[in-house]
Amino acid sequence: MANYREHVPLKGSERVVVPGAKAIGATSPDQLLQVTVLLRSRAQAEDAKTGNTRATTGERAAVETLQKQRSEERQHLTREKFLEQRGALEEDIRKVEDFAQEYGLSIVETNLAKGSVKLAGSVASFDRAFDVELLNYEHPGGSYRGRTGPVHIPTELDGIVTAVLGLDNRPQARPHFRTHKPAITARSRDVRRYFRSTLNLTPPKVVAISVDGAHNSPTGDPGGPDGEVMLDIEVAGAVAPKSTLAVYFAPNTDQGFYDAIAAAIHDTRYNPSVISISWGGPESTWSQQSLNEYNTVLEDAATLGVTVCVASGDNGSTDGLTDGLQHVDFPASSPYALACGGTKLTTASGRYASEDVWNETAIQEGRRCGPRHGLRRLCGRAGVRDRRHERRGSALGRAYSTNQRLSRQEDWRSGFTLVLTNRDELWHVSRHYLRGERRILRRARLGCMHGLGLAGRVGNSFSANGEAPSRTLRILHVKVTDTGKNT
Repeated sequence: MANYREHVPLKGSERVVVPGAKAIGATSPDQLLQVTVLLRSRAQAEDAKTGNTRATTGERAAVETLQKQRSEERQHLTREKFLEQRGALEEDIRKVEDFAQEYGLSIVETNLAKGSVKLAGSVASFDRAFDVELLNYEHPGGSYRGRTGPVHIPTELDGIVTAVLGLDNRPQARPHFRTHKPAITARSRDVRRYFRSTLNLTPPKVVAISVDGAHNSPTGDPGGPDGEVMLDIEVAGAVAPKSTLAVYFAPNTDQGFYDAIAAAIHDTRYNPSVISISWGGPESTWSQQSLNEYNTVLEDAATLGVTVCVASGDNGSTDGLTDGLQHVDFPASSPYALACGGTKLTTASGRYASEDVWNETAIQEGRRCGPRHGLRRLCGRAGVRDRRHERRGSALGRAYSTNQRLSRQEDWRSGFTLVLTNRDELWHVSRHYLRGERRILRRARLGCMHGLGLAGRVGNSFSANGEAPSRTLRILHVKVTDTGKNT
């Protein structure tokens, strides 16, 4: 009978201290927290039983075939078929439940489709269960609860548990958008009035969805998460004004970020078909278990016909790091995400004149690479991603990889004019946004993800393998003036 007392390191779960952070003491043993435990897929379980990799190889080959097909040729999995082929095993979930009971942890949720078990308990219980020491850290950017080294799991769960998220709650990602000082004053005090008076559109229906206890709690800072949330809702609503936008709010941790993406992908009520994420961080700041599991959940999305569009970053090929190396932004760098970058649009006499790479090297914001396939692409070094997820044409850790598959106007100097606060101010804003077929987006259902500021949109115009659509989408009911301001 299993006793769950002998532990082994969970491969890829290693963490190091945030640069500049110092431990200030042990986390209170009575503090309560929730942790997401992720499990192997049915294919992985089959391979473990047979001693070969036939099932996972076949599963991966099916996804690669899907990616090579034209959108009208693809046969995506139904949710029922997905559960049969890619969901977790009930016996694996029972083992995790038994393990949790052994250490005094309670079961918050189990989900076969997500392949996850959410556990709750005290810090003391989690320390014992996963053989870790949770400490409180302070650094110039704030404080967090963290750990160093690997998570340990009982030998009975080795090969079954693939990741443990939530023990460490350091901020994982950052929003990818820029604001400039208020451009002009207007009579728009909120989102509804903005759509009615500024865009002459019916406001979209917006639904807030809580993930991991996070809620719609504005900070009042247009340069923070509020700006990202407002920006995505207003742009998405302008593209598809008759849409319903489901907005997922989650904590900015690797657990919260993952759980928000999984919640949107497996949301059977709003059933999104396109998700857009405006947050991310350098690959080197993620644990290997997180990189693997995010890639897996994004692969899950592709099999279900859900396209995930992700901002590729605002800080050039360094992705904001100062180590002298080149970095790409994750999860935009995932081969199962559609990475979206930015350009600078110039107008003349009220008409489109030119569009070139958005490049702010003059103020030390990184560099852009040269043109490829008619577009200038944001580049960086793919240094830590699992080789099995590497895109063709990029060499892991040795060469620069293209981290952008789609571009559109982004420079704040020619950006969108939006309301970001409850004051009478319109702001110039830039962000990585989407291209697509206007005729499809006009009848799309949109679902948004924030939490983190995660933004997601639901529609049918984007391909799961990152192929750029044939025509550029111009924001509906928005006119570009001589000054480059959208009104």
